[in-house]
Amino acid sequence: MEHYFEEDRLVLILKQIQNKNCITLTEIAERLDVSTRTIRNDIKNLNDIFGDTAFIDGEQGSYRLYIIDMEGFEKKREDIFKLNG
Repeated sequence: MEHYFEEDRLVLILKQIQNKNCITLTEIAERLDVSTRTIRNDIKNLNDIFGDTAFIDGEQGSYRLYIIDMEGFEKKREDIFKLNG
């Protein structure tokens, strides 16, 4: 059983969501061996970081990444990966 710090989880969650068009909250939680509540909190943190460049939205338990400003999103994604990856 692996334990991840929040910063590591943010990177892993973002990678999971980017690699799949749609992923369930349960699937992410099981892969990272944490609760769905933890994943929800991490997604909220990611959305706060992305600001108005992108957001992760969940509908009926499935999550997708929506990019509003690709250049801004890529910069913030790089920052997350550098700091936490």
